[in-house]
Amino acid sequence: ERDGVICLSRGRSTEPTPMLAVSEIRLLGRHNVENYMAAIAATADWITAEDVLAVARSFTGVPHRFELVAQRGGVRYINGSIDSTPTRTLAALAAMRELRRQEGGGRLPIVILGGRDKNTSFEELGAALCREARAVVLTGEARDIIRRAIMQSPEYDPDELSILVIPDWQEAMRSACAMATEGDTVLLSPACTSFDAFRNFEERGEAFRAVVREGTQK
Repeated sequence: ERDGVICLSRGRSTEPTPMLAVSEIRLLGRHNVENYMAAIAATADWITAEDVLAVARSFTGVPHRFELVAQRGGVRYINGSIDSTPTRTLAALAAMRELRRQEGGGRLPIVILGGRDKNTSFEELGAALCREARAVVLTGEARDIIRRAIMQSPEYDPDELSILVIPDWQEAMRSACAMATEGDTVLLSPACTSFDAFRNFEERGEAFRAVVREGTQK
C-alpha cells in the first residue's frame, strides 16, 4: 500500500501498478484492506484495476457479519447479528477499536446486546464493554446477566458507560438508534443466540435492518 492506494508489484524490476484506492473499499476494518490485498495478489493474472474497483464499489460484505447497514446523519449502523457468543462480541469491539484508530479517533459505540444465554461467562465481555462502549442497550433473556457482569467489573464507571435495559427487542433496537447523534456508531453484537425472540440470527439481523431503515427514512 502506498499513500492510501493498494499497488501490485510484479518484481523488483517493474514499477508497482496502482490497483485500488483504500477509500473505495466499502467494507469496514483494516483486515478487509488486507483481504483485498490478498485477493488481488491471488488473481493478478486475470483481473484489471477496473475489475477490482467495480467489486470494491458494489460489495458491502456478507450480511450480519460486521455489516455496514447504513450511514445517515453522521451515524453509522453496523449489523453483527451473527455474534452469538461473548467471544464474537469481543472481536467486534476490537474491530471497532481498529476502525477508530484508522479514523484518528471518534466516539465509542452504542452496543445492543442480549438474547438467549449459552451458559458462558460474560465477565471478560463486561470489562471490555466498560472500556470499549459509551452506552449499552440490553435486551432479551440474558439482559440481566450481562448487566450484572458489567456492573461487577472493577472497570465499571456509571458516569462513563450508560446502561439501558429494555426487554423487548424491537423497542431496544429503536431506543439504541434514537440515542445516536452525529459521530456515533450503533453496533448490534448480541453475544447471545437469537432463539429467545427469533428463529435464527439472520432474522434478528433483518429486524435490525428494518429498524435502521425506519429511522433513517424519517
